[in-house]
Formats: sequence, C-alpha cells, structure tokens
Amino acid sequence: MPTVLLSPAARRALERALAAARDRRHWCRLRAVLLAAEGADPPGIAHALGVSRASVYSWVAQYLAARDPDAMADAPRSGRRPALDAAARERLAALAAASPRDFGYHTFGWTAALLARHLGAETGRPASEPTVRRALHALGFRWKRPRFVLARRDPEREGKKTRPLRARRRHA
Repeated sequence: MPTVLLSPAARRALERALAAARDRRHWCRLRAVLLAAEGADPPGIAHALGVSRASVYSWVAQYLAARDPDAMADAPRSGRRPALDAAARERLAALAAASPRDFGYHTFGWTAALLARHLGAETGRPASEPTVRRALHALGFRWKRPRFVLARRDPEREGKKTRPLRARRRHA
C-alpha cells in the first residue's frame, strides 16, 4: 500500500468530512484513510472497521487518486422508483383524513384495499395494500377497530345487567 502523506489542510478536510458523514460506508472509508495516514497497517485497519483488507487498499487508492473526501461517498444507485412518491403520499394522507363517503363509497371507514384502489385510480400508478399500510404507518396513522354504537339505548339494559343469569333465562 502506498504511503498516505497528508498536509495539515488535507487532514483537517478529512476530519471535517468524517465528523459530517451521515452514511456508515462513507464514514468507514474516511476513517480508513485517516488511520492509514497515521501509519496503521491495512490488516489492523480492516480488523478495526470490520471490513476486508482489499477494501482498505481500494479506499486508500481511491483517496490518493482524487485527494477529495467527497469522492469517497457512494455514487447514486439505480433501482426501482418508490411505489408512492411524495405527491402520492400527500394525497394518501388527505384521503385517509377524509371519509370514503365523500368519494361515493358506501362505507364509513377506509380499508387498505379501498385506499390502494382509489389512490391507484387517481394517480394512475397502482400501489399494493402492504405499500399503503407502510405509508400510512410512516405518516402517523394507526389502525383501530371501529366501535359500533347503537343509535338508541336499550331501555331494558339496566335490568339485563343487574339480574342474575338464571333469572334472565326464566323471563326470556
């Protein structure tokens, strides 16, 4: 491994970047370079950081080629785009706060399936029930079983609750 010689300004830049690093992988790379500059051997650095020696060699070479702490960060990764973007999550929050009756459904509460179907129809991008559930949970919504209440109280309720069971069976 080539010797890592750092100027005081380069060392300060690495230390500032290390303190500001929010990603574990970026932090490990910066720490490996600093340890190498302090004279630590690659197997010791690898053991201390829990990575392979090959990674340490690669990171040091990458830093020496660029001499820039920001070059040690991960590059943007490709991948599947999220099922619900920010606009869809906002719309989902607005839908969940409203009544399904406002949208022509004959029900008093939303289900994940109904929300997924309605949101997919509005946005043109279908979302699965588990995706809707996760998004609602992340938005702070919690599922609770609906409690049904009679429109009027039973006039004989007090008597039913206070009479013993045998007496209730004889009167029934």
